[in-house]
Amino acid sequence: WMAIADAGLIGSLIPTEYGGSGMGLLALTIASERMASHGFGNAMIVLTAMDSLCILRNGTEEMKKRFLPEVAKGKMKFCFALTEPDAGSNTFRLKTTAKKNGKGYLLNGQKTFITGVDVADYMLTAARTTSIDEAQKKGLPKAYGISLFVLDTKSKGIELQVIPTHGIEGMNQFTIFFDNVEVPAENMVGQENLGMMALFNSLNPERILASATAVGMSEYVIK
Repeated sequence: WMAIADAGLIGSLIPTEYGGSGMGLLALTIASERMASHGFGNAMIVLTAMDSLCILRNGTEEMKKRFLPEVAKGKMKFCFALTEPDAGSNTFRLKTTAKKNGKGYLLNGQKTFITGVDVADYMLTAARTTSIDEAQKKGLPKAYGISLFVLDTKSKGIELQVIPTHGIEGMNQFTIFFDNVEVPAENMVGQENLGMMALFNSLNPERILASATAVGMSEYVIK
């Protein structure tokens, strides 16, 4: 991991002003494909890259300065908590809630098939700050009401349950339970209730990097 970071690849999507290499998505895509072609397809690279880009495009200046340099140095890993048991990856049907509590929010709910949360330092987490029923009563689209948070994976109230999956390049996948997990308000990415805009503004690199990894792994297995 540190060798990849020292080569500037972890910080490919991070501008130099925040400690990254600024090499761009093409460089990281080529590197991901080549590494995978040797049997090394690392999901944490994909997840950390997409989450850092989400912070870059949608986070506050303070948030960018707090997280991005550490990511670029290889000192901070991210995972992504979206999928839920009753919703799959249909973001509109999320049931995990984030309710205001003083200066922050309390998260309650459940995620599943979350890769690498046991080794990640933070997870980009999607939760509803306004229920879909409330949104529809106000004549707002079902995408309204979802917010994104950067959540410390060691926060009190988080319980992990490993899922016996295989083929995730050595990573584990988990079901995550949130029980009144406290999140500071400054850890929200983008605007409250408009997290879908921030999310879709950042997902394309995940698709591209995952595809590059799949191509590389295909090369590896047919050699």
